[in-house]
Formats: sequence, C-alpha cells, structure tokens
Amino acid sequence: MRHAVVHARWWIAYPVALILLIVLDLAVRSWTPLPLRLPEQYSPTYLRLVLSDIPRDRSTTVLLGDSVLWGYKLRADQTAAAILQTSDQSTRIVDLAYEGGSTVNDDVMLRALRRVGVRPATVIANVNIKEFNPGDSAYSTLHPSLERLSEHALTPGDSNVLDLHFRNSDLNRILNDDVESIWRFYALRSDLREQLFGSDDAAGALLALVHGVTGERETEAALHVPTPDRFLGTYDLTPIGADNVAFTYYRSFVDRLCRNRIPSLLFLTPTNHQLLHEYIDDPNYDANLARLEHIPHCSGVRILNWDRAIPPRYFLDNDHLNPEGQRRLAQLISRALHDK
Repeated sequence: MRHAVVHARWWIAYPVALILLIVLDLAVRSWTPLPLRLPEQYSPTYLRLVLSDIPRDRSTTVLLGDSVLWGYKLRADQTAAAILQTSDQSTRIVDLAYEGGSTVNDDVMLRALRRVGVRPATVIANVNIKEFNPGDSAYSTLHPSLERLSEHALTPGDSNVLDLHFRNSDLNRILNDDVESIWRFYALRSDLREQLFGSDDAAGALLALVHGVTGERETEAALHVPTPDRFLGTYDLTPIGADNVAFTYYRSFVDRLCRNRIPSLLFLTPTNHQLLHEYIDDPNYDANLARLEHIPHCSGVRILNWDRAIPPRYFLDNDHLNPEGQRRLAQLISRALHDK
C-alpha cells in the first residue's frame, strides 16, 4: 500500500515539474534582463538576444574590445561605458567588450552586427598590444559563443588561420543545438543566472558573500598583488609583421569600418609603465605601437595612442583600470569624440 502511495506521488511530481519548467521557460521568453555589459559567461543565444535589441536607426554607439573596456573586477556601473552613458543620454551605448576580446573578435563581431542590420552611429574600441603576441590566448581565438553565432559566415580564410573549436559533425553539438532551439532557459543558462544572482549561480553569489564577511576575499587579493614577473612574456617585443594573425584582423577591422563608413575611435590601450618599466620601455615596444597607430585608414576612423595616457596609480595591474582609471578613460573618450 505504501509503495503504491509513493508511486502515485511520483506520477504527480513529474507533470508538476514539467508544468513548472514550461512556465519558467515562458517567463524567460517574455522577460530576459539585458545587461549594462555582456555577462562574464554568455551563450550564442544570449549574444543573439543582445544584438537583436540594438536599434537599427543608427542611434547607438557600440563599444568593442577586451576586459579593459569591459571593466575587469569592477561593477558594470563603474565602467567607462556606464559613465559615458550617464553623461550623455542623447545616444545609447552598448558595451560588447568582454574578457578575452581582441581585434580578431572585433572584426568578427562587426560582421555579426552588419548581418543583423545594425549600423552603429559610432564604434569605439580599445586595441591592446599584448593581444598581438602569438602566445596570448586571444591572439587567434574567437570567443566560443561569437564563433557559434558566426560560424556559417566564417570564410575559408578564417578557418585557415583561426583556432576554431566547433564542427558541424559533432553529435553532442547537434543535440545541444536542438535542445537550445526549444528550451530558452537552457539556451541562456549561466547568462541568465548571472543577471539574477550576480554570479554564475546562487551558490557562487552566496560564496562571494561569505568570503567578503570572513575576510577571505582580502586574503585572496593579497596573494594576487600584481608584480612585474607575472607579466613577463605577456608583451612580445618582436616586430609586428604581415604574418601576424591579430595584425591581419586588425587591418581587416579598420578596413571594414572604412568601407561601411562607420565613424570610429580606436585607441591603443593604456598600460601601466611603472609596473612593467624594465620590460616594455624599449624601442621595439614603441615601434610596435607606431605600427598599430599608423596603419592606412580613412578619415572617418581615428586611431589614438593612449598607451601612456593614464597615470600608474589608476591601474589594478598591467592594463586593467580601477574605478578612477575608468572615469579618466571615459573623459579621454568623451573629449576625443567632441574633438572630431
């Protein structure tokens, strides 16, 4: 008798759970919190959702780049993008920078924007010289979600030089795509959880709170104080040549901006020379900066060298900025936009 009661409860639990999943998915389809910036982890579906939300009326300024513009270790409202948006409500700013970004990713992201009919009023992008180092993780790699979103538009030339991960023949990938196509919450996954909890999940948010109360966060920070030796090899002083993959995509990115007549501000990423003085204050380093600054470009695209534009005290490490550094970066951008 008891076994029959338990069995009956399971038959009730299954449809109830299914109904709850359906209701949750319908809720997610009708409301998804779009961010001030991309989450740390975002899916192709989430990126597609963000791109589809951008107006097609050329009223939007799009930021592209890496974790410097994204705001590494900072709240979204402390970033240059948020500061610029607060100071100028006449244009909408969409921050599509993210950790692991690069000019390789910028070029493919610009293609994705054009495919969905977005023509930005202005593109702002940081150009980080360390990402032209073949040893850097972003040198010839696309963000997995951007790669998935753009795979059918990637050319044979892209396939020859980029480190691509996904293949159409992968059975697990095909099954995953099928599930994503019908289950929105699954497709968004950690992207939605991060918006809800401020972390990949509720457990991560709780752990961060506990670490803050117990002082473990400060202990971890003390163990990761930036020292010059941590960044040895990050900046390759070898002359940037035509065979450099990142440089090839950088030129393609600039050329694409020119051909599509998109007003753009590209800036060489501010760098902490006090921290890295013995390593990067070298003629080869400055020669590589000049190579990036002086590539052929049109009148609508400006390339500015801000490598030494922000004092060392406003850095968290070699290139990431603290809140005051982001404010100063926003001032530099605003001033440059008004000095066209």
